[in-house]
Amino acid sequence: MDGCELSLNKYSTHYPALVKEVLLSESPEGLSGRCASISNGWCWLISGSQIFIWKLVEGNRSSTTQAYHMTLQRSGLPFTQDSVIIYSRGVNAPPGVIVVSGEGTIRRWTPLGDSHIDTVIDIASEVVLSIQLDGNYYDGAVFVLLTTTSGSMYRIDLQEKSRDPSITSIGSIVSRGLKSRISTMLWGSSTQSSTTNNRILRVAVMNRPQEELDQMEEDDDEEASTIVMAVSTSTITLYSPFDKSLLWSMPITQLAAPLLHSKLRSANIRACEPHQMWCLDVIALRQGALFLFGVAATTGGVELALAYLDLRNNIETSPASFNSIFMLNSRLTQNIFRAHDESSFVGRVHLVMAGSTTRASSMTHTDGVTILHHRCIQTVILPDSFHEKSAIRFSRTLELQTNDTLLGYACCNDYSFLVRSRAGIETIRVLPIGFDQESEESVKEIEEVLDEKDGDPQFIAMFKKSLWHFVSKRISLASSSLTALLQCDNVDLPTIVHMYLQEMIDSTCSTSGISADLRNKKLIFQRLILYLKNMNVYEMMMESQKTVVPPFKDSIEIRQMSSLLQEIGERLDVALTISTCTHKMEVRLLEDSSEYASKKYGVNEGGYHNAFLAKVTSMHLLFPSLISSLRSHLSQPSHEQRLDALSAAARIMMAMSNSIQRNRASHTSISVPPTAAQWTHGVIAQAYLDLAECILCEMEKEGGLSETSRMRLKEWLTSAICFGLNEHRGRAENNKLLRRIYEMGEGQLALEMAEKFKDFRLLMVITKSMEDDERRGLLETYKRRFADDNFELYMCNYYLKHNMMDCLLEQRGEKVESFMAEHESVRWRREIQTEKYDKAASSLITAATREQNTLWDQKMYASLAFLSACCADENADKRTMEKVRKCADETLTLIGHQERIPLETISVMYPDQRQRTRPLTMDELIEVNVFECDDANEHADGLFRALLMLGDLVSREKTKEVMEGLKERINEIWKRSFDAKFYQMQTQEDANQTLFIHLLTKLQDTDDLTNETKLSILPSSMLLKSSASDMCKGIVDQRVETTKLILVD
Repeated sequence: MDGCELSLNKYSTHYPALVKEVLLSESPEGLSGRCASISNGWCWLISGSQIFIWKLVEGNRSSTTQAYHMTLQRSGLPFTQDSVIIYSRGVNAPPGVIVVSGEGTIRRWTPLGDSHIDTVIDIASEVVLSIQLDGNYYDGAVFVLLTTTSGSMYRIDLQEKSRDPSITSIGSIVSRGLKSRISTMLWGSSTQSSTTNNRILRVAVMNRPQEELDQMEEDDDEEASTIVMAVSTSTITLYSPFDKSLLWSMPITQLAAPLLHSKLRSANIRACEPHQMWCLDVIALRQGALFLFGVAATTGGVELALAYLDLRNNIETSPASFNSIFMLNSRLTQNIFRAHDESSFVGRVHLVMAGSTTRASSMTHTDGVTILHHRCIQTVILPDSFHEKSAIRFSRTLELQTNDTLLGYACCNDYSFLVRSRAGIETIRVLPIGFDQESEESVKEIEEVLDEKDGDPQFIAMFKKSLWHFVSKRISLASSSLTALLQCDNVDLPTIVHMYLQEMIDSTCSTSGISADLRNKKLIFQRLILYLKNMNVYEMMMESQKTVVPPFKDSIEIRQMSSLLQEIGERLDVALTISTCTHKMEVRLLEDSSEYASKKYGVNEGGYHNAFLAKVTSMHLLFPSLISSLRSHLSQPSHEQRLDALSAAARIMMAMSNSIQRNRASHTSISVPPTAAQWTHGVIAQAYLDLAECILCEMEKEGGLSETSRMRLKEWLTSAICFGLNEHRGRAENNKLLRRIYEMGEGQLALEMAEKFKDFRLLMVITKSMEDDERRGLLETYKRRFADDNFELYMCNYYLKHNMMDCLLEQRGEKVESFMAEHESVRWRREIQTEKYDKAASSLITAATREQNTLWDQKMYASLAFLSACCADENADKRTMEKVRKCADETLTLIGHQERIPLETISVMYPDQRQRTRPLTMDELIEVNVFECDDANEHADGLFRALLMLGDLVSREKTKEVMEGLKERINEIWKRSFDAKFYQMQTQEDANQTLFIHLLTKLQDTDDLTNETKLSILPSSMLLKSSASDMCKGIVDQRVETTKLILVD
């Protein structure tokens, strides 16, 4: 019940002219607090010796209703609402009226407006307390029960055709006069000294509990089912009029004693000891009675409480205690009621409850029970079962205006009423929060919409009936109707609700124009959401899923019901917004849009009212259609015409997006999971981005825009991008619109938008142009702000991708270190930066080994690896560092020899080397060097370079197996120098011209190898072919020996 509130709903806002004149002429003191009431659809007001009666009419039409004005019998006592009965005499017949004076004179009008009949009842000088109907009007006769304040009861048979009624005394609840001793025996002694202790305050006529009625025989008199509960301030009495017997009578203190102490303690109320109590009112409820009583507090005030007594098994025998007690804790009445002045509360506070509530098994979806005082009302909802630990489920207090006189109240079948001089006639309602006062016209039109129509499916008709009960604030009927619907077989409430809404938003809900039509649709939708919440099916509805065909898609998808309901509300809000467009260009664009949508999407023809407002399910088509219409206007050469069209389109689009955002931001909005699909995603979001692009294009054009126009376009641009990107839901990575804003010179706006939509790429671009301190501070802010989006890793990747190593190495943190550890291109830099040279050496040599693209990079890695290994501290693994140095040295040796080879030479075999110089392996270098080209000198240079490379490697190698492999390759080079010309030489002069001698001479003269290395790679005649002449062998041995002698010296 947390979602409910106590309210006074206007029922009849104006009094008939005659009644209004009386109210204006009377002073507030001259009008009793119980001088008006309502019964059987008729209202009445007593003023002095006059009574005014008029038909109760809902709404503001009561001012035209005729009031009957009649004179009352003479009396020295005031008339109250308990002195009047208005009873029904048939459907189309005027009612009958009975008024009794305090002295016992009855005046009746049968029917109303006819002459009166007076009857004097001998009540032995007692004072009439009340007169009540005892049964229904039948065949010209009506029975009433008259009770005096002293407890005497009379049953009166009033025949319309007879002036003399039949009067029967049915006993006295309270003994009087000479029977005081019997009275003491019946009532018990009282600790209270007030003279009002034994004066009857209220008599409630009720039926026996249903269990006893079921046991009664069919021929038993119906009067036997009636019992009377009477209360005085100190005593509660149960009486049987049928056999004129007092069933039991008990002091209220005795009934309350078992539970009262614990209830006072739990409510933090300190009551006087011994407890001083007053019983103030009683009303029938379910199978028992509900009592209102007061307890004197130590503060001098009076605390009010309710007590329930179940009469099942408590008719013939007196009960031991109340079943439940509920402390009301009303702060207003605590300050008004004083324990030493009984007149401040006795007879001034009453229980008010609608007849339907008294009979209901549960107070859920009812208006509860109201405690009424002329200064305030308090309404509570009691639990479904009554026991010692039962607690109030709902309690609200409403203070009444002091400048408005309370004339009376009424407990009718459907509602409880208040009658006030200024406010008119109001119902006391416990309604869901969100029920606003709507016009009678709207309610009537909504009733027509919710009426069952031919062709409505059964479930839809049942749902509409239940919804109409709710809209008309008959909550209990709405609940029972919904229960009946849910008990049907194969009922899927989400499907029913969705089907009804789809039908409703495209139907006609008002004949007063499109705006009224849309307002009624919105009102129905709001009431439907309130209905679902109040009927306790809202959560179930929100969690369910529906299979639908979403806008702009051919395939079906699963949508959450919460998203679908939100969509209906937003479509209606957008339609209401569009209905207010009156600017000439706006209307023109909307008409063009409807024409475009009619041709492309097949929407209704006849203008945008028919296309989009009368058929709200087509509203999503307006967005792309409007952009298409705008683009056709932007193609015009006139700057003024383009700006006018752009401004009109922007106003329409902004108005629609604002209505959607207001809907989602309101306290009554439907909660939709962030991941749920919505109707604004996709094409509608793109329409706003397209609008932003149109605005940007106009802003980028040179000249023509005033500063005011530019500022306005900038505002619309921002709003369009914000809505469009919000509805895309994803991160705006490298968004072209944001980039164009930045390039247009709006750096601050671009930065704010990039931050809002997490365009990290643009953030990196913008911060790159900042001063170092500003950039560092902003990036640190982003790391914290976008921690969940891994901005830190994005930044590292950006710096790595753009080779901004200095910026990357500035970063610190666990994520940064993990990132660098995973990327060897930056890992070694961090290791050198932190002087972890052994790790850097390993990382660098690995990078050098893997580098197969750029010779320079491999050279850098190998060089740094060698240096890092040399700089490693003494704790580093020496064997590992030695391997690193050796591998780096070999790599650098090969690189050095590759650099000796002209690029043109390499590109003959490897054409890709013209674009980039990649590192070659030893085999590839040998292959390039030994390639036989046409130029003999170049060929000789190539063989010599190969010899130098292999010799260099031999000089550095210490492993026997590797060294032998190198020498075999060296021998292959020498063999290539023994060409055909060498084998054909005849003289020493011929030998000097051979390639072999040329190589031997260059080897002897080079300073690139040590003499020791040169000696180790010299050839022998054994390399010659077996068919070589002795001269060839001799020349080889002689020249090699000579070279050895020269190198040794």
